[in-house]
Amino acid sequence: SDFPVDDLVFQASDFADPQGVETFSAMAWRVGEVGPGVQEIEEVWESGVLMDPESLVTIPATAVEVGRRYRVRVRYRDTSGRWSHWSEPVEFEPN
Repeated sequence: SDFPVDDLVFQASDFADPQGVETFSAMAWRVGEVGPGVQEIEEVWESGVLMDPESLVTIPATAVEVGRRYRVRVRYRDTSGRWSHWSEPVEFEPN
């Protein structure tokens, strides 16, 4: 749908762990550019480690370019230090 470059806000699903939600430790977001052949060719932005389980992230307008394609993903870390796999991507083209 519509992805205004100055209002790129994405939401993650809630943290889930078989051992309980109290095992949340951190989360991280990344944006990768999509190139020919539908491959992510380059990471263009990463949030770094976020200690708050806030499920929304705003991608800075300076991290992407209008008319190019990107994928945003999120992952979680539990209290034992294990990171999940990166989530399924949401593909978008800022406008």
